Amino acid sequence: MNFRSIFFITIVNTIILLFLLVFICFSWMQKTNEIVYVDNMRLFNEFHMTRDLNNINGLKIKGQKKTLDSLYTLYGILKENGKPETLASLEKQLRHADQQLKQMNSDFVDTRNKTVWARLNTYVSEYGGQHDFQLVLGTQGSGNVMYAREGVDVTQAVIDFANAKYEGDPSIE
Repeated sequence: MNFRSIFFITIVNTIILLFLLVFICFSWMQKTNEIVYVDNMRLFNEFHMTRDLNNINGLKIKGQKKTLDSLYTLYGILKENGKPETLASLEKQLRHADQQLKQMNSDFVDTRNKTVWARLNTYVSEYGGQHDFQLVLGTQGSGNVMYAREGVDVTQAVIDFANAKYEGDPSIE
């Protein structure tokens, strides 16, 4: 092979590599929504399952609060009337009822959070896959995402998608 052939092959290879590099860069820049974010607090609070679980368990907790309030009222009446023999037993009942209410609240919050986030994580993964996102970030209020271009916050779209899936909307795939 002579010098001209080697030079020509080198020039052609360089042009092909430059073309490929430009093509790859252009293709990469065309994907504008590879990374998006969702406001976790809004998503959790506006998800219909959260509302439904709050309504269901709220009734149980209200019932326990009414029981506790009734015991406090009875305790106040007995204390005013000077019945020390029944006060000790009632104080024990009050402590027990108060502990039950605190435990009920704690269990409810833990169970609700785990249940809702398990469902939301599934929906967010499905939504991200359908929209060909490489990464969906979760933020909590302010501070985590300091700047984002318009269109990168997909919170409302994910809320709408998750609520439609939860409600069984057949138009959502």
